[in-house]
Amino acid sequence: MMADSFESSGAYDVVAFAVEKRYWQPTFMGRPVVPYEDMERVFHKNTHKFFVAIGETNLNRLRFRFYHDLVTKGWTPASFIAASAQISAGARLGPHCFIGENTVVQTHCVVGANVIALPNCYIAHHAHIGDSVFLAGGAVISGFASLGNFSFIGSNASVSNCISLATDCVVGIGCSCSRDLAENEAILTPHGTIKTNAREIFQMWHNKVAAKAKTR
Repeated sequence: MMADSFESSGAYDVVAFAVEKRYWQPTFMGRPVVPYEDMERVFHKNTHKFFVAIGETNLNRLRFRFYHDLVTKGWTPASFIAASAQISAGARLGPHCFIGENTVVQTHCVVGANVIALPNCYIAHHAHIGDSVFLAGGAVISGFASLGNFSFIGSNASVSNCISLATDCVVGIGCSCSRDLAENEAILTPHGTIKTNAREIFQMWHNKVAAKAKTR
């Protein structure tokens, strides 16, 4: 999906994919697949950029691991901003972000590094999105709200004005979060009770979804 977005935008040519050697295969989508461990030998960091096309796996930790490793080695990250996205000139976006179609980022917003915001998200004025956050399609982040690093906001979920989420928080699909969440807390049903083991709950859900996807 992300390769298609980059190619459709015309901003980049996707020349190859990379995976760790244990997952290697010769080609994917008609392009060569390079063992991740050999990237520096095959491509030069001064002429190529990278994008870690991994979603919310392990509450965004897997994407962060590759992003951090490559930046530490001196590679430059790419970002994707859809042509139909509306990004205020008064907003600030960090590196290595994916901003999907029709997403709105209003003035005085701060979006951290390594953030994914899928299509139709709405990030209102003065909101703060931490690093390595994932916003699923249709997520709404209201004015002055703050999301901690590694948080996950599900499809059509919303975070109310001036609400703060600490690190590793989860707001489930279709949920409305109208109170602050401490580290590793989750709301999984609309206006539901707060759970205190967000990482564990999220991983169980992710494993179940991944198993279903493999059968499709």
